Amino acid sequence: MLVEQAISEKTDETAYMRLLSEKMKNKNDKEIVRGISADGEKHRLMFLKIYENISGERYGGGFSPTPPDDTILRSFEVNIFNLSSNVEFYRKIYNFVKDEEIRDILFEIITDELLNMQKFSYLYSKYK
Repeated sequence: MLVEQAISEKTDETAYMRLLSEKMKNKNDKEIVRGISADGEKHRLMFLKIYENISGERYGGGFSPTPPDDTILRSFEVNIFNLSSNVEFYRKIYNFVKDEEIRDILFEIITDELLNMQKFSYLYSKYK
């Protein structure tokens, strides 16, 4: 199920962002990355709600975060492209779902992802 994949990816991504924020030296930049991580957690919870609405069951998957081993600049670059891929993937889910409440949730997730992509673009240009 596409939503299960989204939950798994969001779980790993959120943990990765938390670990990335710990590597940051600049307090304001650290807060930007922490905010993106908080959005990821919000999105994970939203996908859990979508999963439960569609399947009638609770999600039982786990996660195993991968610590960022790239440079901070490389992590920014990777995240820009990951967020772009997320938007494309979430649009597939959006187009599949007909329930208006779920579509509204997906719209919020997609727009947050676009904003977070801009934040990483800002950080990338700042650190380049």
